[in-house]
This record gives sequence, structure tokens and C-alpha cells, in this order.
Amino acid sequence: MNKNRFLAPIMVFFLLLLGVPAISMANSYTIADNYVGGNPTSGSYYGHDVIGNQSEFGVTGLDIDITAGKLGVTVLSNYFDNMGLDSTELGDLFISDNGWHPYGTAPYNDDYYRNGETWEYAVVLDNEQRTSTSGTAHLYAVDGGSIGLSWAPSGYIYRAGQEIYYNPEQSQNSLAVVPWAIDPTLGTMTFDIPYSFTGVTDFGFHWGMSCANDVVEGGVSVPEPSMLLLLGMGLLGLVGLRRKSIR
Repeated sequence: MNKNRFLAPIMVFFLLLLGVPAISMANSYTIADNYVGGNPTSGSYYGHDVIGNQSEFGVTGLDIDITAGKLGVTVLSNYFDNMGLDSTELGDLFISDNGWHPYGTAPYNDDYYRNGETWEYAVVLDNEQRTSTSGTAHLYAVDGGSIGLSWAPSGYIYRAGQEIYYNPEQSQNSLAVVPWAIDPTLGTMTFDIPYSFTGVTDFGFHWGMSCANDVVEGGVSVPEPSMLLLLGMGLLGLVGLRRKSIR
């Protein structure tokens, strides 16, 4: 057993008894869209972050909220006010539980499905919901199914070779039901994933619309429970100093 995981909640309990505010187990992050991605179908777009208009397809980034037993992911994009444009549709959310390992160096102009990150999980939308503004998706382990790549109707320029869909096998069970919702006014798509990624300290994320005209990828590192424990010890020390100084 990991002693730090056992001691951390006990430390929080004693901090509460001593009148110290509880240590928040929530971790919030923002991943800016500094990822370009490879394989535009026209060489004139090589190295361009957005194929087409920023106001129609641009992705700003991801907001990540990690708490015990829940992962919140919000995609920030102008696309959510333009869904269905040029026959496009919503893509699935891909997650890595061992960090983010893109190909090449920022802004990753040559990274795509064949050479980039290998994803361990996918939040999969139902087919009938891919132009909707809310619904329920399912979380799957990426295992045994197949990954569908970006596409566009004939004659359109798009970013090929980007992972957009996960197609689980019929016998594959989902790990969680995931509510999601789009706010076109705010330009957000939010996934509330009720699943405990126990022991994961390094995440990677990937999202794009079906044409992958703009794709967002990135990673975050979460403090280990031992770091929270050290923070608690530090707060205890501060409490001791404060009480000693006011006697």
C-alpha cells in the first residue's frame, strides 16, 4: 500500500481539527492551443494552426479540472457556434494516462496519428449526437477497437491523419457514462467524466472536429499525494508559529 495515499486524508482531518482550512484536492489547469499537427491536404497550409477561418474553426485551448473520482475537460473553440459547417461534425475526446508524447518539437507540425501519442482512453459521442449541443457519451479504454481519422468531403482542404473517433468493439464495456454540453455563446464543450484515474499524475488530451481544421493537444502534471502531505505539514508549522506568537 502507498503510505502517502493513506496518510493524506488523515492529515486533512487533523488540519480541520486544528482550524486549518482544508487542502483542496482539486487541480485546475489550462492548456493553450500551441499544437498545429501534421498532414494538411494542401502544402500551402503546412505549419498553419487553422485550416480555413479562425472565426469558424479556431480552437483556443482546454480547461482541465481534476478531483478525486472526477475529471472535467472543457474545449474552447469558435467551432461550437459553427457546427455542421461544410458537413463537419464533433469529434471524440482522447486521453492519455501516462503523459503527453507528441512527435517532434513545438508546434508539432509533423505530428499525426501514426507517429504521435498513443491514447489510453476515449470519450465517445453517440453518432446521432455529433451535431447536437448536449448528450451523454461513454468512456472507453482504447483497447481492441479502432481509431477513426479526420476526413472532409471531396474537394475540401483539411488536416488528414488526425485521430477523431474511437470505434469500440461491440463486446467492449464502457467505463463510465459522461454527460457533455456545448454553450455556443461561450464557445465551450464540457465533458464531466465520473471516473477515478487512480494514481495518474501525468495526463495528455486531444480533441478536434471531424476535419481537424484545428486540433488541440497537450498535457498536464498533477501533484502526487505526497506533495499534498508536505503542504499540510507546512500549514501545521505555520499554525504552530502563529499560536506561539500570540501567547
